[in-house]
Amino acid sequence: MGKGKKHKDLKNRKHNKIVKDYKKTKEKHLEKLATKMLKKDEKNTKKHKDLKNRKHNKIVKDYKKTKEKHLEKLATKMLKKDEKNTKLKEKNIDTNFLNLF
Repeated sequence: MGKGKKHKDLKNRKHNKIVKDYKKTKEKHLEKLATKMLKKDEKNTKKHKDLKNRKHNKIVKDYKKTKEKHLEKLATKMLKKDEKNTKLKEKNIDTNFLNLF
């Protein structure tokens, strides 16, 4: 019986060692994956921030030009509406038409 116990103990030790090593390697692997993902996220956010900054800088630089264009568009719309209104006001309504009913 003494041999059987020793054999089981040896088996258990080997098994425990394998399990511990597996857990350690798994933890290391997960850490590597996590750091990789973090680096990837940092790159993506950096790209996104760069794009945002470029757009912001472009708007700030061309603020006067864009404002001028916007005001011109508004002015042309207003002029077109005024022209339509004046044309409508110039037309006379025949009041005799209403008396037919």
